[in-house]
Amino acid sequence: MTQPPPGRPAKRLIVLPIGGLLLFVFAAVSALMGLQELIGFANQRASALRAENATIELLSAVKDVETGARGYVIAGTEEHLAPYHAGVRQLPGIFQQLEGHAATTPLLRHHLPALRTLASDRVAQAEALIATRKEEGEAAALALVGTGAGKRAMDAFRSAVLSLELELRAEAARIESGLATVSEQSRLRVILAAAIGTLLLVVGIVLLARERGRRTRAEWALAQANQHLESRIAERTAELEKAHRQMEQHAVELDRSVENERRRLAREVHDQLGQLFTAMKLSLPQADAVIPPMQRRMLLDLVDEGVATARRIASELRPAVLDDFGLAFALAQRGQRFTEETGLACVVDVTDSERLDPEQATQLYRIACEAMTNVARHAAAKRVRIEGRAEPEGYRLGIEDDGRGMLGGSASESFGMRSMRERAALAGGRLELGSSPWGGLRVTVHVPDAQAGGARAAAAR
Repeated sequence: MTQPPPGRPAKRLIVLPIGGLLLFVFAAVSALMGLQELIGFANQRASALRAENATIELLSAVKDVETGARGYVIAGTEEHLAPYHAGVRQLPGIFQQLEGHAATTPLLRHHLPALRTLASDRVAQAEALIATRKEEGEAAALALVGTGAGKRAMDAFRSAVLSLELELRAEAARIESGLATVSEQSRLRVILAAAIGTLLLVVGIVLLARERGRRTRAEWALAQANQHLESRIAERTAELEKAHRQMEQHAVELDRSVENERRRLAREVHDQLGQLFTAMKLSLPQADAVIPPMQRRMLLDLVDEGVATARRIASELRPAVLDDFGLAFALAQRGQRFTEETGLACVVDVTDSERLDPEQATQLYRIACEAMTNVARHAAAKRVRIEGRAEPEGYRLGIEDDGRGMLGGSASESFGMRSMRERAALAGGRLELGSSPWGGLRVTVHVPDAQAGGARAAAAR
């Protein structure tokens, strides 16, 4: 039997550790590269999610600026500018965050200049609106709001933010796909290394175990990061919902204070001006010796007209019959005056109004008045009908005319229609638009039962 040359077995034995070492080096390098790629993708995904969260905060801050400006236009008090100042203070920090995220999220660089410009434009418009309110008064500010420039700027900003959010989500999805690909490639490389020969099985198992341990730790770290981000997003969502509820409550309180101020001004106009004109009328007969009869008659007519004007202004501010006799009687009087002022036939058929609480009655009255104003200005109608009935789930008030209708839906976007929708929401109900049996527009308001609404409000407090 021929003996193998000396040294060959040693060489063959050396092949195993050398092959094992090479396999270990190959698996280790593959694992390290896969881990680095995983960490890189994880960092990119985290940066994209943080950038998305920053864009949400940016939109919220600009909304605060808009809310504060509009609140100041309506109320005229400095305390209503708190959201505006808060939003303005937040904007530089948010943009600084976005600049930081742009280093790891390149698509932000293309959007940041436009976002900064749009946000600056909206803040500038809000400043102009506040300055107009301070210097020229509420009417000029409302006229500036009516131009729609602020809404267009806000819509453009909201559209830009939405576009950025969509791209960030697409970027996160792309990173997720790359993360899965890298993870799969890393797994295949480890399996390939572990499949080399029986003699290298132990080495392959050790390397596979090490790789699996590293991958598990990376996945655990990624899961922890995802959990942290999700908790932050949930907290932010809860904060936004709380802020929304506070804004709704503020709107209710603001409308209530406006109605109280209207009631006070109506009493002042009725009592003070009424007494003044009455005193003037009583003093005129004593001046027969110094005032010619014709001039005296003219003065009496002017005094009578002043009394009627004071009563009309007081009624427009806050009709006393609404508080004293309820919605049905107040709408009947308003319908009669509407017919006298416009010449349009107005039929009022309102019953069961005692089921409404005072705030609901006030909002329904204001909605009906706004609807009648819209009919007189835009509908080209000849008749109007106002109908109110109690329903099992609440109360329904409808205002319909025989005019031109919604004209392709443009009525639903008008300022008056938005005001009616907001008042319906303040009453806890909803507003619907439709066609009347006469072919014109029908505005229907549904409000819940006052007792059920009171129970819900008590529970919320």
